[in-house]
Amino acid sequence: MRDNGLSRTALQIGRALVYAAQDSCVLPLLPEGAAGQTERLMLAAGVLKPWHIAWSRNPWFRRYVEFLERQTVPGMALHVGLRKRFFDDETRTALAEGATQVLVVGAGFDTLALRLAAECPEALFVEVDHPATHEVKHRQLHDRRPLCGAPPPPALSPVLAGDEAGRFSPRRRWPSSWPRRPTCIGGRGNAPASSSIGCSRACGRNRSASICWP
Repeated sequence: MRDNGLSRTALQIGRALVYAAQDSCVLPLLPEGAAGQTERLMLAAGVLKPWHIAWSRNPWFRRYVEFLERQTVPGMALHVGLRKRFFDDETRTALAEGATQVLVVGAGFDTLALRLAAECPEALFVEVDHPATHEVKHRQLHDRRPLCGAPPPPALSPVLAGDEAGRFSPRRRWPSSWPRRPTCIGGRGNAPASSSIGCSRACGRNRSASICWP
């Protein structure tokens, strides 16, 4: 996280997902619509450029990236995609088993809450992130209806998890309804360790909560 700037992790994971989706073997493994919606969101926000997408489809560039992956973190792009699938499947299971609220910590440019809020209007979806990243993401969601075909569902609620200087506070501005609702909690990207502690404490107060934190 940069001072007064967008999260590097949010940018890297969003771009990695778009990159992974260009592989016809990987695309079927991703949550349906996740990569396309992330791509549109980041393009609209100006943090992903058309040339990024063009390069990610270039066979020579992909071979170069695959070579770098093998030398550094083998399978990183696939890992990002499968991690998205894990969270998607676990969250859907939690909702099917009675959860009525989903808390996404370190949401970045992820679209899980946006996609599932449209499918499950009876549930409350809360995204927690630093102010700079939140501002860019939710400005695009509200100002650009073609991004998802409609305004963000009212059940999607952003919560700022820090101040303008980027200091993280896991206890800041939690919705008052949160401790009393069956809840699924997910930590995405490289969410600060303090957020996992805060969520664990919240789970201690809410016996119907579950944590997805791979």
